[in-house]
Amino acid sequence: MEWNYLTQTGKRYWQYLGISFVILFIYLAYSSFTTLNELAGKPYIVAQTLISVINFFITFHVIVRGMYKAKEGKIRTIKMQVLWLLLITTITTLSYMLLDLMFMVFAPYTLEQLLATLFKDIEQPSYPILIVLSFISYWSVMVIWVLVYVIVVSGRNYKKLKEVIEKQELKILINQINPDFLYNTMDVIKKMIDVDAEQAADVVTQASELFRYNLTASNSNTGQIEQELASLTNYLGLLKLQGRAPDKIYINLEQQEHLVELPTMTLIFMASHILKNALYPHHALSMTGNIIDGSYQIVLLHSSAKKRKLDVEYFRNIQRRLAFIFNQNAQLISIKDKTSHKLILTVPIKVQETIHPQILPSVI
Repeated sequence: MEWNYLTQTGKRYWQYLGISFVILFIYLAYSSFTTLNELAGKPYIVAQTLISVINFFITFHVIVRGMYKAKEGKIRTIKMQVLWLLLITTITTLSYMLLDLMFMVFAPYTLEQLLATLFKDIEQPSYPILIVLSFISYWSVMVIWVLVYVIVVSGRNYKKLKEVIEKQELKILINQINPDFLYNTMDVIKKMIDVDAEQAADVVTQASELFRYNLTASNSNTGQIEQELASLTNYLGLLKLQGRAPDKIYINLEQQEHLVELPTMTLIFMASHILKNALYPHHALSMTGNIIDGSYQIVLLHSSAKKRKLDVEYFRNIQRRLAFIFNQNAQLISIKDKTSHKLILTVPIKVQETIHPQILPSVI
């Protein structure tokens, strides 16, 4: 078993543990003053209480955490986990009782005097029963502490696991480019090599920049609007070479300097969703953007009716990543009618004192 757990603790471990020990000290001190005021002075009672709290800390911090971490994540069944926790609490309780009894050697009273004080109004039970009752008392306190510790640690581990899963899921979502697009691009390059090698080289460069951006996007959840527009331009240019792009494309994002970073590949995935579900993909496509009601709104409009059966893979992809990055502060909605299909993306803007309009039109 590794012993580094003794010093490697959470940020608030000592804070919560310190508060708990103060409460335990007050409780034990009150009980001891009530019980032992006839047998010992206040200094001894305070010292005994302090030693008892220290003993509890040693048994909990060293034994409980050590035994728990030795098997953490290795015990799979609930039955084995319950048996393991029972073993932990039993061993810890016995250790705690032993440490407390060792300090009793220095007590200014005998065990008989203590028992006579504790049971002066009732009949004193036998020694075996006293041992069992003492163990149950110590064990009850230890069980409460162990359960609280296990619940807190399990919650923290669940949170970490959830974060890891979300990050992995986000990477998978970012890398979700349609394989058909890749195959068609490679096919275009293959055909161009025999016709125009120089143009084929330009296409390879264009495609490599797009795929490089897609591959590096998994290292960061968001990208600059300039990067998003450049990758979208490459994507639409490659679609034109494949004969699958709209005949007319218009992009006009006003005041885009106030736009926060977007989830990477968002603009490409929006265009992919529109074109993949369009009844006539060659119809005109426009993208406009502006600040509306304190948020930046991007509207992607395609002048074609939708297909009867929609493929919403890319649409849900964007929605999930927006929720992951912006929580409830961003949204993507789809509006369809008989002649057009519109996507409206709304994201937060950068907070600045003044906003100066800037129009950056681009026609592909």
